[in-house]
Amino acid sequence: MTKILKFLQNNDTKNPFSRSKDGNRLLIDIDEIAFQVASSTIQNPLGISASSAKSASVNLSRGVKPFFINQVQQIRDCLKKHLASLLTQEGQDISLEDYVNSLATELKQLTGESKTLGFTYPFGNPNEGLQKQRLSVQQNANNNCLLKFHKLTITVENTSKFDEALKASLRNFINLKFSSNQQEDFNDILDDLVKDLKSDFYIIKHLMDTEALGKLQREGRVKYLEFLLEQLDKSRDAIYLKDLIRRLKLIEEYISDVEKEDGHYEVNYAGISVNYKEIFSRADAFDMLPIIPLIVGYLGETTDEDSGKLQFIFGLKLKLGGKVQSQGGETVFDYYLNLLDSNSTEHKESISDSSFKKFLDKKY
Repeated sequence: MTKILKFLQNNDTKNPFSRSKDGNRLLIDIDEIAFQVASSTIQNPLGISASSAKSASVNLSRGVKPFFINQVQQIRDCLKKHLASLLTQEGQDISLEDYVNSLATELKQLTGESKTLGFTYPFGNPNEGLQKQRLSVQQNANNNCLLKFHKLTITVENTSKFDEALKASLRNFINLKFSSNQQEDFNDILDDLVKDLKSDFYIIKHLMDTEALGKLQREGRVKYLEFLLEQLDKSRDAIYLKDLIRRLKLIEEYISDVEKEDGHYEVNYAGISVNYKEIFSRADAFDMLPIIPLIVGYLGETTDEDSGKLQFIFGLKLKLGGKVQSQGGETVFDYYLNLLDSNSTEHKESISDSSFKKFLDKKY
């Protein structure tokens, strides 16, 4: 805004306004103004230390808003002076208001009769300078929008009451699992944990903050498959999608079995020790499957502090039959199917890769 105003106030600046040869149109050279502003040095509004930032929001607080409005008004006044100067140079003895009104055409002069319905614009007095063009939307009979523009929205409510709810849940667990003699001792321990900000109570809270969203994303992928199944016709091929959903749910049921100890999930494969519960609890646990929804982008986040509600919005797409360019154009389905085949060359190469071992060792 400051650069635009400075350019317009410069006495050496050429008048941006001009009139058409017939005098019926007012022209303004916006390109020249834009070029001059773009060519000038503009201080980074994010600060010198924020050189890596690409965008920022603007808060028009009480101190900033009047300054912003004042600059807009100054730019308006400068444009009025330039226009008045143009009229003076051309010997036009007319006020700016009357001149602007003379450029417009009253709607009643454009009325007429039409024998057809629709946007035909039946102008009674044709104007040679007036043009019209028919607008239409091209229809594509083969366009199937079933897999387009889908998003995953995760809403977390009552965030302000999380500590209270966690404490109540733990106390309820103590009362259900232990005798009355033990309950008093454990409840006292729980009260001490709540008071200590470095205790296991707040470690649990931190885990919920850092890991719960990823697990909800994984669950959201299964829900998306169920949504797609509902949209499909009842063909015999839909049974394969239905079976994929069933198997994914069985994995979740297996790793969530509270009766199984942690050591039950420890396995060794190709010289690598992994824990099934840790691996399949990750948000990216299903990424290597040939057909699976993918979280493709973080679209936004909204916060309602009054109600304690957080909402996260992600983009979704289905990994299906695209091409893997790094593999010579091999289809996604065939590529990931080979990665899962323990006898394939691709599988043996992937598990010997150091990056794959780091992936398995990664703790969430």
